Amino acid sequence: MAATGVLTAVLWFGGASTLLVIGAGTGTGTLGFLIGVGLLFIPLVIPTAFTLGFVLWREYYPEESRRVYGALYGGLTGLGSLGVGALSPTLVLAVSNVVNGRMTVVEGLGFLVLLLPVGFLFAVVAAGWLVVPLGMFGGWYHERAKETP
Repeated sequence: MAATGVLTAVLWFGGASTLLVIGAGTGTGTLGFLIGVGLLFIPLVIPTAFTLGFVLWREYYPEESRRVYGALYGGLTGLGSLGVGALSPTLVLAVSNVVNGRMTVVEGLGFLVLLLPVGFLFAVVAAGWLVVPLGMFGGWYHERAKETP
């Protein structure tokens, strides 16, 4: 699943770079945001995908319908990675507000709890269309490759 995460990163940055070249200066703020979000998520998402995929395949390995479970586990790995990726910006924002004196620690914790679902929803909308289907395909293909000689 980590390989699927790397493929997702390559497609994400390749697509953003292609749009940057095609746009040649138009809308670079949005593309810079896409590249920045990718740089923030990558250090968390790849290890999370590897760990979550390892746990799912090791502990809950099915005896039948392996390709279906592979696709399901791949999708779950993608969603889990998006959840951990969403934790990073919300945690940074909450800690920043507490450190700068805009919020107390209790308010910062409440802010973090309220902002985390919003961050996850943003991650699903921004990258879920790419991460979840690629994770499903990666899991399905992994099981298919193991079954074929």
